[in-house]
Amino acid sequence: MPDQVIQKDEGVIHPFVTRYGHAHNEIIDAWARRGVIGLIVLLALYLIPMKFFARHFDSPDLELRSLAVAGVLLSVAYIEFGLSQAFLTHNSGVMMFAFWLAVLWGSFSQRYSRAGRAAP
Repeated sequence: MPDQVIQKDEGVIHPFVTRYGHAHNEIIDAWARRGVIGLIVLLALYLIPMKFFARHFDSPDLELRSLAVAGVLLSVAYIEFGLSQAFLTHNSGVMMFAFWLAVLWGSFSQRYSRAGRAAP
């Protein structure tokens, strides 16, 4: 039955699988634990910063363009690393993503405003 949790005692899954606390894949883990809404939130966490940074890939200011590439690469790295490890299930994974996103966005905003434009 779909509403019931499959237990290892029923012989449906191998007991070895129950040793792991997560799926070792960020997307599958988010979907399995939090459903479609959790998957959408995870994708938004990755894709919204990517969109904001990617808009400045064609900037003539090389420092601004470098920060935009670094901002996109942060999300790309977490997406790629998340294929084999659920980083956002660990405090350290969440804190590193949030810290680097704040550092990159702050640096980007500072450079953007120094270039004579309002912060994006």
